[in-house]
Amino acid sequence: MKCRENLRNGDKWPPDLGEFLALVSNAEQVDYGAAYTRCIDRNPKGDVEQYVFTEYGYMVRQEADDKARRRHRQYMIETQERKDSGVDLSVKALPRHSAVHTKDILNDNFDDFSKIKKGSVMERIAKRGGKI
Repeated sequence: MKCRENLRNGDKWPPDLGEFLALVSNAEQVDYGAAYTRCIDRNPKGDVEQYVFTEYGYMVRQEADDKARRRHRQYMIETQERKDSGVDLSVKALPRHSAVHTKDILNDNFDDFSKIKKGSVMERIAKRGGKI
């Protein structure tokens, strides 16, 4: 931390060895190789890896290994920068293969029981469910 303060105050680079080691040890280091392996194994760890897996995982898995590793690293760096700038990384939409269908939502929100014919099966179901 002293090194960063010295740089802000106009002191010149390089710092002494102790300051340099403190600066390097405090730096956040990402193991991109392990992150790539977890992406391929479909087991992301952390919100940045989860976002990269969700958004770019299919494309990464389609590439040749060396190109896929470069792309995955690039996506990880871009996503980390987005996170650091305050962008929310949570996925808000339902997954493409969701079990919830629009028809189910409409049926759950149905409340106009005046259109149901008297004596029909639907009337008996509505009565049983406490809707009528």
